[in-house]
Amino acid sequence: MQDAWMTRNVEEIQGYADHNEWKNFFTAIKVAYGPSSKGTASLLSADGATLLRKKSQILKHWAEHFRSVLNWPCTISDAAIERLSEVETNADHGLLSSHQENIRAMQKL
Repeated sequence: MQDAWMTRNVEEIQGYADHNEWKNFFTAIKVAYGPSSKGTASLLSADGATLLRKKSQILKHWAEHFRSVLNWPCTISDAAIERLSEVETNADHGLLSSHQENIRAMQKL
């Protein structure tokens, strides 16, 4: 019974796609898959002790998480940076560098 319904539904959706009836196509897709969930999923706090349910709590958690992951102090010493040689840059950004220019630049590193 359900297989027959699914077969008819698939044929109907394919017919909409074949005839470029996109409004009917997407409406039929939504009917086939059911309503989408619009809610916010709960999330455990960083210490794993609290369940965060409010959207504001979850957003604050993610902001703190990414701040701690992405904002690391620089671990490269000034002496190491000063040992790096400067490489001449191409002032004309519209032109691509040649293969040979790329090789020369890599050899300078």
